[in-house]
Amino acid sequence: MSQNMDSSSKEKKSVQSREDEESGVENLQGQTMINHEPGNPHQTLRREFKPRQVNMLAIAGAIGTGLIIGTGTGLSRGGPASLLIAFIITGSLIYFVMTALGEMAAFLPNDQGFNGYASRYVDPALGFATGWNYFFTYAIVLPNNLTAAGLIIQYWRPDLNVAIWVTVFAVLVISINVLHVGSFGEAEFVLSTIKIITLVTVMITCLVVSLGGAPAHGRVGFQYWKDPGAFAEYLQPGTLGRFLGFWACMVQACFSYTGTEVVGSAFGETPNPRVTIPSAIRQTLWRICFFYIIGVLTLSMAVPYNNERLVGATKAQVSAAASPYVIAMAIGGIKVLPDIVNACLLVFVISSANTDIYVGARTLYSLAKDGHAPAIFLYTTERGVPMYGVAATSVFVLLGYMNVSKSASSVFGYLVSLVTVFGALNWISVLTSYIGFRRGMKAQGIERDQLPYRGPLQPYGAWYALGLTILIILFNGYNAFMPKFDPATFVTCYIGIAVYLINIFGWKFIKGTKRVKANEMDLVTGRREFEVVEELERTRVRQLSIQNNHSQPTMAVSPLLAPPVEAASATQQRSTSSPLKRTLSAVSSANGTPKPAKAAKPGAGLPADDLIEQMNRAEANKYVTTKFLGEGTYAIVHKGYEKAKPSNIVAIKMIKVQKEYTDGMAPDAVRELKHLQELSHPNIIALRSVYSSNSQNLCLVLEYLPLGDLEMLIRDASGIIYGGADIKAWMGMLTRAVWFCHENFVLHRDIKPNNLLIAADGEVKLADFGLARSFADPYRVMTANVITRWYRPPELLYGARHYSGAVDVWSVGCVFAELVLRKPYLPGNNELDQLSLICSELGSPTEDNWPGVSKLDQFTAPSEPLSPVPSKERMMVQFGTAGADGVDLLMKTLTLDPRKRITAKEMLKHPWWHSQPKPTRKEDLPKKKTGAEQKFAADQARQPGQVDEKMAKVARKLDFGAPK
Repeated sequence: MSQNMDSSSKEKKSVQSREDEESGVENLQGQTMINHEPGNPHQTLRREFKPRQVNMLAIAGAIGTGLIIGTGTGLSRGGPASLLIAFIITGSLIYFVMTALGEMAAFLPNDQGFNGYASRYVDPALGFATGWNYFFTYAIVLPNNLTAAGLIIQYWRPDLNVAIWVTVFAVLVISINVLHVGSFGEAEFVLSTIKIITLVTVMITCLVVSLGGAPAHGRVGFQYWKDPGAFAEYLQPGTLGRFLGFWACMVQACFSYTGTEVVGSAFGETPNPRVTIPSAIRQTLWRICFFYIIGVLTLSMAVPYNNERLVGATKAQVSAAASPYVIAMAIGGIKVLPDIVNACLLVFVISSANTDIYVGARTLYSLAKDGHAPAIFLYTTERGVPMYGVAATSVFVLLGYMNVSKSASSVFGYLVSLVTVFGALNWISVLTSYIGFRRGMKAQGIERDQLPYRGPLQPYGAWYALGLTILIILFNGYNAFMPKFDPATFVTCYIGIAVYLINIFGWKFIKGTKRVKANEMDLVTGRREFEVVEELERTRVRQLSIQNNHSQPTMAVSPLLAPPVEAASATQQRSTSSPLKRTLSAVSSANGTPKPAKAAKPGAGLPADDLIEQMNRAEANKYVTTKFLGEGTYAIVHKGYEKAKPSNIVAIKMIKVQKEYTDGMAPDAVRELKHLQELSHPNIIALRSVYSSNSQNLCLVLEYLPLGDLEMLIRDASGIIYGGADIKAWMGMLTRAVWFCHENFVLHRDIKPNNLLIAADGEVKLADFGLARSFADPYRVMTANVITRWYRPPELLYGARHYSGAVDVWSVGCVFAELVLRKPYLPGNNELDQLSLICSELGSPTEDNWPGVSKLDQFTAPSEPLSPVPSKERMMVQFGTAGADGVDLLMKTLTLDPRKRITAKEMLKHPWWHSQPKPTRKEDLPKKKTGAEQKFAADQARQPGQVDEKMAKVARKLDFGAPK
């Protein structure tokens, strides 16, 4: 269809085609989560973790033998005070690690794990090292946990070989991980619940023992802090020995906290991550305070550090006898609980092994996604399970059979110590990534209050945690030098650092990676997709409120705008009813409003239909029609006023019945009514009321805007003179309107000067919502056949079907340019010409300046020679009257890559608004009165998305079907 094709029948076919293309994608019903992503369905994870599962994973997912058994090692070496202080200090460290991770993950949720953030914010080489470091952390500890499970079984059946139980439990945890992410989440939820019950039980038991409630133990309180004392000597006598004991507790605490960050691996499979992630981080704080700090405090009250059984306990031993909590029960003479606790210890190690496979598989997936591992690890089943990643991680189970022999067990003990170093190195990667992330935010002018989650005391907490972690790693191997040098211990404690650094610098050398510059850091990709997801639940709650209250929440001006839902549903069956009643049902459906089973009776003894007709007549009688303003194929517009307040002038827009559409109403009319009901803002045209006329037409009562539209001012170069201050005022009003639409999840999809109407006081109002669409799900398919051609962004010209507010921002940029030039900036004659103009003025789209553009459905490579993206100096030549800041804002609105395009919210924070000249007061803005009222009427009478008939030669029409 050419630009001059203005046949109403053909246009209606275009509109209907657009409706068919977007059918079934408007309502916000169903689960408020993202279950799929664009692209290969066998290379995507599924966001099917339930919030309760994520929270439980945050609370108890990483609690294992390090806490319930390993704390005995720290107590025997450092004493109760050293142990408590060490757990408090290390707890603060891990809390800052988690809040740093939470800020990054809530701002930009991704399924690439910690290595994804390291590659994005620091250096791809750090991402490579982080990913493999994290993978080996869990791959190595997996067979150790399975062996531990076998050793626990030997507590009851010492006659059975540990290898048997390694096999049994390996099959169990592998099966859980290959079924479904929901299977893992539910299994971990149950296991973690048992862990919490166990920990609470042993903590209460320790408290009872210390207070004298045990059968064979008197009240001691804090007696053990005095005798044998609060601080123990380790390796050396005196003050040095007490310090070494404290440092041994620090290392032990580090081991016990290792894995706390595991919940971060689940963020990529979490629905509504911007709500779930902050909640999970808060759960981490409570876990640190309760299970770790209070746990070691109660333990220190019940068990003296010089207890003979405790001295023999080390973290390499795994059985009920090695647990300091079981020792506390033995001291108190409690004979039943040790067997129960031993069974619960089995749950601990099975849970840990289950998590090991999950984390290892997801880490390989994220490594492959970054190109740091073979692409085969990207493959996922239809249920979103990275099957090859699960298989590769499961191979390490074989090391569990090596651990069966005594000599191999000694070697494997060193590998477990290595895991502790790897765990601390993971924290360094997270903290370094976060510091880089904040560096990029500062360079790109992103304020911290824009973060969905803000951790306390950041970024200072990150620097503190980073320094402390480095200190722990460097002095982790102090015992390799005392009392004499032990090469095996030295290698175990420091080889992890060497591997980490070799991976970083080796990858940099091989791939030539560079440190990510702050001003070039990608803080956009993936961000806008989730800015709407965080509010899906709020949208559902609002809709449920509509259901419960049987009313639309946004307008109370007219009772007809909020009819009883049951009444509206009843009228749907009557084809002879008024268009109001037919449209009410359509609006309810367009809003995704659920139909309640029952509703309150709309009136005392009156049928629903009669009540609505009475309300309709009452509403129609509120207004008086005075002056005919104009008529088009779509509507007739009159001037009028409110009877009760004659000074309240309104415009009454009577939409004509169109028989070719269901219920006689064009979808554009229904959509316009829907969005005008929802949106109330000073810079959006106001809908005062709605009723049906005697001639079966739907009448919209709108605010009266007598000064025409912005297009009139732009065109009248001889009669209207305006400057930079006026442009800034108009742009401010437009930007605020677009921001409000986007905050309420509405895309306008047809922003242009003749949709910007002017009120009597000079206020600019955004109108014509006939092409608007809700966009609460970033993966919802939408049509590319929207936005008038001169203002259409390149992604729509290339056939993009997944988009959000960036399409409106491009149109705003085109309006900005038109205000400065006083003529259209990109006036293409057809879509091919439009793309050519964009390439010549703003640069040719390539994979370098727009990653992924070549994958769009209708992409065609731009012709040679390629045009470069214009520099600011070049743009200043053309748009210099807007000032340097104005040109900067313009360039950000007209960025080719929609993921890097500025948002309406960010536009409002741009320094241009605060530069000179200041925006003109709306009362002082230039106004054109001649012909303005007629122009307003013509704007309202035309079909949405079109210019009025007198402007037929103006290429501002939607031209569907033009050659690509």
